[in-house]
Amino acid sequence: ITLSDDITLYAKWEYTGLKKVIFNSNNELSVTDEQNVTCASFNKLRVNSFEYFGYKFLGWNTDREAESVQYSDAEEIYIEDDLVLYAVWEKIENVRIVYYSNNDTDKSVIQIFPFNELFTLDSNIFTYDGYKFLGWNTDENAENILYEDKQQIKITEDLILYAVWYKPTITFKANGGTGKDFIQCVSYDTSIRLTDFAEMGIKEPFMMGFNGWGLDGADTVPAYSDGENIRITEDLVLYAIWKEYDTPFVITSDGTITGYLGTVPKKLIIPSYVGSIQILKIGDMVFTNNNDLEELIISDGITEVSEVAFASCDNLKLISLGSTLKIISDGAFAYCTSLESIELPNSLEYIGESAFSNCIELENITYKGTKTQYQHINKRGNIFYGCKNTVPVFLD
Repeated sequence: ITLSDDITLYAKWEYTGLKKVIFNSNNELSVTDEQNVTCASFNKLRVNSFEYFGYKFLGWNTDREAESVQYSDAEEIYIEDDLVLYAVWEKIENVRIVYYSNNDTDKSVIQIFPFNELFTLDSNIFTYDGYKFLGWNTDENAENILYEDKQQIKITEDLILYAVWYKPTITFKANGGTGKDFIQCVSYDTSIRLTDFAEMGIKEPFMMGFNGWGLDGADTVPAYSDGENIRITEDLVLYAIWKEYDTPFVITSDGTITGYLGTVPKKLIIPSYVGSIQILKIGDMVFTNNNDLEELIISDGITEVSEVAFASCDNLKLISLGSTLKIISDGAFAYCTSLESIELPNSLEYIGESAFSNCIELENITYKGTKTQYQHINKRGNIFYGCKNTVPVFLD
């Protein structure tokens, strides 16, 4: 055109509506599916939903006989008119299996086999120190197997298999004691040392000591000793075997001696522990009127001698008091008529009334603390009533 002046032109649009894409499965069924698209614009093709056994889907073509792909799956294409697309298939000749070691090396090997034909899985070539190979699974975290080593199978698609490894565990049960099961993971078919009982957090039943491990909860004879070296190829459950403490002392759960079984020896040592039980206190009247006792040793760790615990032990001549003793109660050693000397530890916080009264031979009295400390613990003032001497020598 020839213009003599400026002009304004306006576009004129013609709406052409929606168009269709027809997808043809192009297989033995030759079924179709449709997708509505906007004309003269870019549209994303829907994802293929067709299957063709023994074939792999490659993409789409407008030619039914095509072997190459014109459009890939879910591709975005420009569409101006209705469109018919045919699935392009490729015959699957072989499938492959990838075997992963699934251990600390993470190696892999590949095996190729004909499609949908019976074949034998390769024998496992991987190793894992301390573990036993069980078989294969498609899940790398699986503990069970889907396929055994050298199993015969058929597959129609590629497959990834992960080696499944097994490491045995030993479960230690308290079996009457107190505490949770203790689990020890060990190497397969390798000499290992059982975890020490003391490290398991299991507490013995009262007045019983650990005596080894049994294979059954009712066992009384140990199959394994504490810390023994063993070799296992499968999971093992062990049960604690308990044995009563061989002690003449009768002890409560709070560590108090309340009795003595049998004849008291001439020299009696009160221990700070019986097995795992800490002895803290000697109870009331436990050894009163015992004329067999000549020498008494109270070990460190014991904190209290209760009322008249050793009163009227006529032949008791020597007493050694532990350095942790805090309380000597009323009349604890009263009327021990053969006692000649006593040394009191500075750990004492209280000495009861008449604690050593009427020990008529008692003359040598020493106290490891100061006079001020002694005055504080001797509030009654009659500790040594009836003794040859009533005033101690202060060593500090």
